[in-house]
Amino acid sequence: MAMSVTYATVHGRLVEENRGGVVTEYVPDTLGSVIMTTDESGTVTSTTTYWPFGEVRSQTGTNPSPWGFCGVWGYLTDAVSRMYVRARHYRADVSRWLTVDPVWPGQEAYGYVNDDPLGLVDPSGLWLIPVACAAACAVTAGCALGIWQACGGSWGQPEFGDCVRDFIGSLPPVSQIGCGVGLLGCLGCLAYYLKGRLPIVPPGTRPPIGPKPPKPELPSGPEPPKPLPPAGPSLPAPQRPCPPLPWWRRMLPSPTWCPTICVALCRVAEGFIENSFGRGSFDFNLCYDGCMNLCTTYLV
Repeated sequence: MAMSVTYATVHGRLVEENRGGVVTEYVPDTLGSVIMTTDESGTVTSTTTYWPFGEVRSQTGTNPSPWGFCGVWGYLTDAVSRMYVRARHYRADVSRWLTVDPVWPGQEAYGYVNDDPLGLVDPSGLWLIPVACAAACAVTAGCALGIWQACGGSWGQPEFGDCVRDFIGSLPPVSQIGCGVGLLGCLGCLAYYLKGRLPIVPPGTRPPIGPKPPKPELPSGPEPPKPLPPAGPSLPAPQRPCPPLPWWRRMLPSPTWCPTICVALCRVAEGFIENSFGRGSFDFNLCYDGCMNLCTTYLV
């Protein structure tokens, strides 16, 4: 019978496991790689260092879990130097993905995080994000989940805003600051992506895998003259099809969701700000109008 394993997460990041009653805690670095494991008493059971693209540089002790390089983000080591990252497999020894990125050419076909493994991660295997953005959005998701669990029953009703303020007010000051900073950081990252500051190329043909086929040889001898087309009425110019949407636009919701998205964001922001500076310090209408302008600009 296989040993049961239970994992614990905080804001989407792995923090510890319980493997058959033995608890192991993960100690990550700023990138999210597990560099140390400890037992319940705090005794160090293993240490690991990595080369920039994820190969193990040195190791002491035994890490019982498959989480190593970027492990707290879900990079699962299933073989030596090979990791399963949800949508694809990654080979650390060659610094490449084993299959083409499904959103290519919006991202590199096989390259890993634009050759910036110290500042970017790719937890989905689909598109890279800065480490700071991943952490900020993970914290925001955890805070939003807590708000939804406490106030989801009053969604769409006038008392929803009061419930959000009361919930945020009940949090410890450290949690309030963390949720606020996470929300601002995540929104800033989303704005950075939506403004197109990252290189985005419309989708096209998949890249060739392997060497290009040789060019066909031209036949020897003079080329026979081509017959002229018969005279007739000129044909109308063919209609050009609409260009395909970029990959990031296809992943966004419909513009009809803008009011719902903006109400949710502004209510959460209202709760944080009014809890810190008092009632009346936040202009909900101004927030909603600005959000709607941004949402409809980028989604239409």
